[in-house]
Amino acid sequence: CSRERVARSRGGARQMGGATQAAWVRRRTARWWLAAGLGAAGAVLLSRRLSLRGSGGPSFDGPEAPAAPPGPAAGDARGLAQYPGAPAWLVYPWERSFPQACRGVPEAVIGVIRLGGKDTQGREVIVVHSLKQLSASEVPQLSQHALCVLDRAGKALGWKRPLHQGKMYTLRVVVHCSSLTSTNWLSIVHSAVGVIQAIRPFVNIHYDHFPGSIDILDPPSFVSAVWAFINPLFDQPTRDVVRFLRSTSAVGGASFDF
Repeated sequence: CSRERVARSRGGARQMGGATQAAWVRRRTARWWLAAGLGAAGAVLLSRRLSLRGSGGPSFDGPEAPAAPPGPAAGDARGLAQYPGAPAWLVYPWERSFPQACRGVPEAVIGVIRLGGKDTQGREVIVVHSLKQLSASEVPQLSQHALCVLDRAGKALGWKRPLHQGKMYTLRVVVHCSSLTSTNWLSIVHSAVGVIQAIRPFVNIHYDHFPGSIDILDPPSFVSAVWAFINPLFDQPTRDVVRFLRSTSAVGGASFDF
């Protein structure tokens, strides 16, 4: 009789262990689907706030940038006619006031994007750190700073013109995403799109084929759901150089410790 009780207790323990394991699997699966659902729902909300504008990509309806001076004459006088859609409130590298505009960027904004030196392949690295939601005033400030950092990287590599032979694909951009969560990613991406929207009319032309890789480092688990909605908003050359990596990865012997 005691043997029967022991056998029944062991069988019950096995059943309980199986039930516990099954419950753990169900909870883990539920958490994954919840994260993916939040990412997909947020992407839908973001996509509704972006509109495709011909072949120019998304237009941003977030924090408003300073108004551009009226009339085409101002753009022509400053040499902006060759960059359709380039905002006149930005200061560009060929302008005399460009160094002053770069020095005027607040320290808090400067910390978001900075140069990280060269990797083992000799590529100049731009590091995007401390992703955060930007205020209405910080969107144009970070847009200006992005141009300043790109100009410094271009000069360090000798980049002088679009499709510069021998200099193409020599820039590397590393975007740290460890601070991105299911609760803050929508506001952060919305701010980042504002910066991209401001600089892309100039950057897409002047720095054509300059980036060799754009590494999205330590993306959250729901990034695939988000990227499925967002990636059609980018042109093919940009999508071709985007990679999603973990900080433990070593690609081409390059280090991610900046």
